[in-house]
Amino acid sequence: MDNLPVDEAKKLGADIVIAVVSHPAPPKDPGALNSSAKIAGQTAAIFIEQNMKPNQEAADLVIAPDLNGFSSLSFPEAKDLILRGEEAGQKAAPALRTLAARIAESRPLVTEDQEPNRRAFGPPPVFQALRVEGGTTEDQRWVRELFAPLIGEAYSRERLQALIGRVYESGRFNLVKFDFERTPAGDPHPYRAVVLLVPSKPSQNVVFLGIDYQGSFSSVMQSDLVLSSALMLRGFTGPNSALLLSSSMVNRIRAGLEYFQPLGPLFIKPWLRYAYEYDVFASESVPITISSTYRTFGGGTWVGSVLGKDGDVMVGYSLENVLLGDNWLDMNPKNAGALRFSLRYDNRDSAVFSDRGVSFNLLGRWFDPHFGGILSFVQSEASAMLALPLGERGTLGLSLFGGTDFTPFFENALPAESAYFSTLQHPGMFYGVGYQTTLNTGNDVLALGLEYRYRIGRINSLMGGDVFLFGNTSVAGLTQQSDPATYDMFPLKFDVSLGAGARLSREFGLMTGVGFLGNLNETQNLGVSFFIGLGSFTGGRVEDKR
Repeated sequence: MDNLPVDEAKKLGADIVIAVVSHPAPPKDPGALNSSAKIAGQTAAIFIEQNMKPNQEAADLVIAPDLNGFSSLSFPEAKDLILRGEEAGQKAAPALRTLAARIAESRPLVTEDQEPNRRAFGPPPVFQALRVEGGTTEDQRWVRELFAPLIGEAYSRERLQALIGRVYESGRFNLVKFDFERTPAGDPHPYRAVVLLVPSKPSQNVVFLGIDYQGSFSSVMQSDLVLSSALMLRGFTGPNSALLLSSSMVNRIRAGLEYFQPLGPLFIKPWLRYAYEYDVFASESVPITISSTYRTFGGGTWVGSVLGKDGDVMVGYSLENVLLGDNWLDMNPKNAGALRFSLRYDNRDSAVFSDRGVSFNLLGRWFDPHFGGILSFVQSEASAMLALPLGERGTLGLSLFGGTDFTPFFENALPAESAYFSTLQHPGMFYGVGYQTTLNTGNDVLALGLEYRYRIGRINSLMGGDVFLFGNTSVAGLTQQSDPATYDMFPLKFDVSLGAGARLSREFGLMTGVGFLGNLNETQNLGVSFFIGLGSFTGGRVEDKR
């Protein structure tokens, strides 16, 4: 172990070596060694100090910043460490000048304007052109669009670092390098920016683990917990093929299998699944109730095409055996065959507390006895989310959700046998809704959520983790064909929530807050609810929320 490689530097040809000791000195007070961990640390520090001693003596100058109070894990205190280094450099200035005078006796010194490193401390140069290397054509297009606002404009280092950070945070690259190159002779602009991308190599086989929890506590308590795991195995029938095995438990018991196989510009994705959902809630009159939502098993296949790097479009067929609703005593399962359509697009920078971007999902299903089974109805739903940055720390979020079985619009349309749409647990709206799902389902639903988030800081400057305050207001209307009293979209349901949350990764976060929920009439006012969320905040897949 060579903790101060002065000897190695001289072997490489350096005749003058300035060494900087970046290890804190061992404590001299015996009273500080009050635990086995501190004693072990002291032992290691003494070993390292003895190891460095010969090289310290061989260096022409040794600079030792005062690092008391820091350790090898003090990454969040990087700014304070830099200040300690600057202070040590200022104290060593007389010795540096003496060393420079000694060097000047044998060769000319490099002047300040000849030192390339000093230019790095000035304002970054304005560039009129940008070149992107590495990655796919889509990657290069995305990076060009990201950096385009800097072309021809003065910009700060912080803004440049933020853009590089966004490229890193996409998770698609192992290295993102920003540099400048001189343009060919005759070009009126001296510099061109270069962004080098080194794509991440996906692991051949991947294991996923996840947890989602949503709970609300008021006069009615509701709790929803899902533990998930999945295994992805790649390359069985080509470099881009993949087998995904997934399972989840607690409030959603699921097991699934799907296989992705590219076929030129198209892909095919057959799938099998078993799923069972139930709600757990409690009220003042009922201590705990378990309400079965649905059970289904079956399979199908999708055929689709990728739309750039952010979307896809698919058509498919499914045949499933389903049990719907709470009354399972008669045990009357029904076969359901359907043609399916799906259109998805998502270019948000994060699935949790997005700073910018848009997502859109459209799903349609046509159940008919001609396709197998006995159910007959048509269902369609659409959801969209938009995130707009407001200043350096603020974000405005807009969420839309709509679904219908077309009964109010077409005379011959058949209503779904169960209320297939729910305003509950939809991302970006109705936080902490603490009452039974049946009060929020309908054959036709339209919902809107508006949210403002303000980033107040970071959990850790090394690992990241943004902390937010947010306010959300949501409004929704629904109809139920089985209940003439609620055939109209009114009264509207509403929710106003205030809370705080943290984005720990692009796919995982936590939130807590207080919401005021109710209908826009005074007879069914639901009052105040305290809510907690953990995971991706997406709840169940809407297509399966029955």
